[in-house]
Amino acid sequence: MKKFIASILAVCMVLTSMCFTVSAAVEVKTDRALNVVVDKTEVYAINGKDIVTVKVVVADNRQNVTTDDQFTVAEYTLDYDPALFTLQETNLENHDAVNGTITETFYVETIAGWTTGAELATYTFKAKPQVDVETDTFDLVSPQLYTVRESLKGDIFEAKSESKDVTILLEPYKVTKYIDGNEVNDSADDTLPDNSFPYDNNPHSFKVETVPDATVSYEVKYTAPDGTVTTSSDVNNIKAEGTYEITYEVTNKADGYAPVKGTYTIEIQEPVHIIEVIEDYILAESIGKNLVLVYTNTEGAVYKYNGEVMVDVSKSGYQYNNTDPSHKFVYAFVAEPITKNNGSTVETDFDAHKALVSHVYNYSGDIPEVGEYNTDVNFIGGLGIQDIAVVWGAINGHPVYFEDVAYQRYLLKSDVSKNKQLRGNDASFVVTDVKAAKN
Repeated sequence: MKKFIASILAVCMVLTSMCFTVSAAVEVKTDRALNVVVDKTEVYAINGKDIVTVKVVVADNRQNVTTDDQFTVAEYTLDYDPALFTLQETNLENHDAVNGTITETFYVETIAGWTTGAELATYTFKAKPQVDVETDTFDLVSPQLYTVRESLKGDIFEAKSESKDVTILLEPYKVTKYIDGNEVNDSADDTLPDNSFPYDNNPHSFKVETVPDATVSYEVKYTAPDGTVTTSSDVNNIKAEGTYEITYEVTNKADGYAPVKGTYTIEIQEPVHIIEVIEDYILAESIGKNLVLVYTNTEGAVYKYNGEVMVDVSKSGYQYNNTDPSHKFVYAFVAEPITKNNGSTVETDFDAHKALVSHVYNYSGDIPEVGEYNTDVNFIGGLGIQDIAVVWGAINGHPVYFEDVAYQRYLLKSDVSKNKQLRGNDASFVVTDVKAAKN
C-alpha cells in the first residue's frame, strides 16, 4: 500500500509540475545536477574495439538538506549523433534511433529519494567507422530534477548538466616497406638515407604493403650525382647512382582508417672499387710515370682518368697489392706523376690521383682493352722485330706514346712480366721470343 501511495504521489508531482508550464519561467538550478559520465573519451571504430559506456548520474550540491528535500523525480533527453554511434540496447521505449535521442523519466517510491551520486541509467554505444576523425557530444537536453516539496509547489526548472565529448579516432594501417621483396626498417637517424647500397648494375624495386590491403600510389624524385632531378612513378627500376626520394600514399582509404602518406629515401652509391697508384711505372730518367689502377667487381661501370677512358686490363693478371685476386674488372692508366712535399721528402700524392678518377655507366663508346698479356705487344698478331721496337719505345718513353690515349695500350701491354713495372727485362722477354719465333 505504501508503494502504491508513493507511486500516486510521484505521478501527482509530475502532473502538478506540468500544469504550471504555461505561466512559470524555466530556471536552471545550480544546486543539483544530472551529468553524463563516459568511460572513454577516445575510441576506435574498427574491430568493435573501445565500446563506450554512458551513465547519467544524480548529483546533489545543496547544503543542510532535510529528508523531505531529497530528489524523487527526474527527466531528461540524452542526445547523441546516430551517424557516429549506435546504441547497443535497442529495447528502450523512448529511443529514437533516427534522431539520436533517448527520453527517460525516473521516480522513486519513497519520499527519502535518491542518494547523492546515484546512477540513474547506463547506456552502451558502439562507434561507427568514419572517413575523418569525428567528435560527438553526449548531452542531456532539458534535464529536470525535483523534490516532493518542489513538485507540490509546481516549481519548474532545469538541473545543471555536464555533457561529455567522445572522439572517434582513425585506426592506423599496418605499413610494411620492401626493397627487392625483402622487408626493411626505417633508419633511426633522420639525417641518413633510409637505405643505401652501392651501384651493382641491377634494377631494384620498392613497395609498400598495408593491412588491410589498399592501393598505394608512388612518386619517385630522382636526383643524379650532377644535381639533375627527374620525377616518375616507377619504383621497379631503381638502378642508377643517385638519390631516390619516394613518396607513397594510399589512394582508396577504407572508412575508419587513417590516411597513409610517407617518404622513403634510397641512395645508390658509387660502385665499390679500390684505387691503387704505382710509382715509377716507367723509370726513364726524363719521363718518370705512375700507373693508376682501379679494381672492381661491378659490371657496367667504366672508369676514366682525368676525363679519358681508362684501359681495360682485366686479363693482365694484376692483383691489388699483388695479393688480392678477387676483382673481376681492372682498369689502368699511365699518368703523369703528381707529388707533394712531406717534410723533407717528396712523395706521390695519392689523393690527387684519386680525385682524377671518375666512372660512367654502360659506356657507349669504344673501351680500349689489352687482351691476354704476351710478347706480341704491337697488337698486329705474330712476333716480329716491330714488337721489339714497340717495347723499347715504351720503356724509353718516346713522346709519341703520350700524344694519344690509344697509345696507352702499348705502354700497358709492354709490361710483359706483369709486375706493374716497365723495365729492361720486359724488352728482353720480347727479344727472346722474337728470336725464337724466327728460328
